[in-house]
Order: sequence, then structure tokens, then C-alpha cells
Amino acid sequence: MRRSTIDDLNAWIREKWQGYIPAKVAYYPPKIPFQEWEAQFFMRGLELGLYDVRASDGIVVYDGFGGETKKNFFYPKSPWMGREAVTQFAALTRLIEEYKYPAENVLAESVKRGDAERYNLDALVFDRPRPPRAYTGLEWPSVRIGIEVKVWPRDLNKLIEQIDNCCAKGKHDKYAHPKREVCDHAKFQGILTWQPTYFWIVSPFCNETYLVKRNNNSFSLKPVQDIPRFTASTL
Repeated sequence: MRRSTIDDLNAWIREKWQGYIPAKVAYYPPKIPFQEWEAQFFMRGLELGLYDVRASDGIVVYDGFGGETKKNFFYPKSPWMGREAVTQFAALTRLIEEYKYPAENVLAESVKRGDAERYNLDALVFDRPRPPRAYTGLEWPSVRIGIEVKVWPRDLNKLIEQIDNCCAKGKHDKYAHPKREVCDHAKFQGILTWQPTYFWIVSPFCNETYLVKRNNNSFSLKPVQDIPRFTASTL
């Protein structure tokens, strides 16, 4: 009997961990098990050559999605710091396979731009191909979709609550928040700077999609059914 795609994914990660030189603990499975859609699309992305994990140092190599910033899949005492990365790259592969977006329109991990810092959003989907790596110009393509990934379901509501609070304040610095809120404030700043048309929150168990409605120095989020599929009219 053939094993499941989830079994294939677990076996692939276990093999990578065995080759991870800094590892200080034995491999153990993630607290949140993989869902079938994650395994299906993550493994498909590997087949397409969109990304890989360099076992020796545990770094995600994702040239197919821009490869702009360093991204760890493993840490010496944790084989599962990369749990979120599985959801993230499965979602990006799903964008290509199911929603038909060209891979060259996708940038995994947002870069520094204006008041937005690196990593403010987990991915950006442009209306046309992304600029070359290390681009420092001002003429970025319009952003169709900003993406954030949350593995724990409880974090989705926390994120939206924080963004709503930030929207009510308008433009403000991250230091206006206590330390525990700075991470989610970064998502507000990422949306404010990059101005995506849609904001897509992805978790292993559900997705939430919002239309971003801009106003002066802030914006609001309106829940919608789904992100749009890529068509010629998207250009």
C-alpha cells in the first residue's frame, strides 16, 4: 500500500534533519500535524524546483520565489522551527497550481521598502513579474496580494484584532506598542507600505481573505470569499 503524501513530507524532512550538521537533538514530529493540502502542494513545489532546504545549514533556498532574504528551516535544538515555512511554501505553490499565478510574480518574504522592514509580510504577489534580486529602485509593480502565515489557529484572530487596532490609530511607529504587539504591528506596516489589493492569511486549517480599502494614512480590511485567480485582466 502506497504511503500518503503527508508520510512523504515527514520522511523528506526527517532525511534533511539527519543531514543538518548543527543538530543537537534527535528528530521529533511537529506539535501541529501537517494537513493533506500542505503536503500535496509543498511536495509539488519541490518537484517544480521552486525551493529546497539545504540540509547542511538548514537554510531554505527559494530562488523560484525571489530568494531575497535568509530563511531558516531548522535550528540546532528544533527540527520544527520550519513548520510555518511548510504552510508558507505550500500556499505559494498552490497560488501557481490552483490560482494560476506565474511564479515570477511571487516574492517570498517581503523586503525593506520605506517604513516597512524585511519580513513584514510572508509573501507578496505582484500584478507582473517581480524586479530582479537586490532591486533598490522605486518602481515596484502593484501588489495584488499580501500574504501572512499563521500556524496556530488562535493567532489568526489575534493578528486581525491587532491590525484593526493599528488601523484605528493610523500611521504610527512600532514603539507605540508593547513588545508583545510589535510582530503583528509589522503586518500593518507591511500592508500600509506595499498597498496590496488583497490580504490573505493562511493557516494549515483555514484561510481568511480580506479586501484592503485604503484611506489617507491607514486602511480597513473587508472580509471576502477568496483571492482572485490570475487572468489576463489581472495585469
